[in-house]
Amino acid sequence: MKRIMLVFAWLFIVPISLLIAVSTLDHIDVFSNTDILYGIDYVPAIWISLFLLIPVTLFFFCGKRTEAGIFTFMTIIYVAAFGDFSLSFLVQNKKPAVWASKKISVMALNVQYYSNGLKKVFSGIRSLNPDVVLISENTLSDSLYKTAKHIISPMQFFMGHSNSTAILSKYPVLEFKEINLPSHEASLSGSNDIQDQQSHPYRSFTHAVLDVEGIHLHVISIRLIAGRPKNHTLEENIRWGRYLLNTQMDEVNAFIKYVKSLDGPVIFGGDLNAPPLSKPMRKIQALATDAYMTNHFWGDYTFRTEAPTMRLDYLFCMNNAVPINAYRPTLVISDHFPIVAEFLVPGKSSTISNHERITYR
Repeated sequence: MKRIMLVFAWLFIVPISLLIAVSTLDHIDVFSNTDILYGIDYVPAIWISLFLLIPVTLFFFCGKRTEAGIFTFMTIIYVAAFGDFSLSFLVQNKKPAVWASKKISVMALNVQYYSNGLKKVFSGIRSLNPDVVLISENTLSDSLYKTAKHIISPMQFFMGHSNSTAILSKYPVLEFKEINLPSHEASLSGSNDIQDQQSHPYRSFTHAVLDVEGIHLHVISIRLIAGRPKNHTLEENIRWGRYLLNTQMDEVNAFIKYVKSLDGPVIFGGDLNAPPLSKPMRKIQALATDAYMTNHFWGDYTFRTEAPTMRLDYLFCMNNAVPINAYRPTLVISDHFPIVAEFLVPGKSSTISNHERITYR
């Protein structure tokens, strides 16, 4: 019996060890976007490490304590290096760079195209009482937009085109813009054919400049592309997955270029459809501060399923905005949990940059 258990243990160990090696190489950007193994880092490290529990347990019960110890140590090192963990909350300096600061609370929420109804969504938002809400999957028509503005009043409601993003604010909105991304819309609920994407409208994000008691604060609601392939074949899933990864990277590059041009404090976030430490998220994390991980050791899951295992929703800040608190409410109004964070923003007015396609709605 022990011999059979050992055979199974080694049968598990070999492919999983190879997968960990490939994942490690992809996390350190060894592969180019034309390599077949490019994008393995989208698989969260904690998922891969869980498979190691099977051979480690088998080794342990077979009396192979050395092997069990080696692979346990390997798992710990791998998860520590590439898992969604942070010790920054122990050492983070939470004092803003400028003494005259204001506190503001911001929520990032994917509303799942309001599948639970406008009133339920807005009632949930009111229950948490944020100052600003960054909405993803905003699918309102012009007529429903007018209804939504009435329901959520006195908060102000600004949106881009239907299927994009929106921003709610208790503070006066000095300027609102919808900025095109270099990508094309994918269906939120149906299947998608790569060949048809170029005929779809451009995707976008929304940017508002708020007057927070005299402070000009940039807030941006963004959602990176996601969607389902046109069929469930392995070949099409791989093609669509690579398309999504490359498109997300193009979106992130364009977004980073835009955000770097802004003066003054910036808070942005939304449903980014990418797990922590994936390629798009590493680029964003190099630019801005993850509000949740500044205040927690472990990144809690936000994609609401029966067995939630993905953190896809984020809030970030930069240019002297400082996250002082963050939490993930168990508010059930879509297939995502929201993220809420409090920030201190420095009391120095920023300059509003000029960008094309200014829209007031």
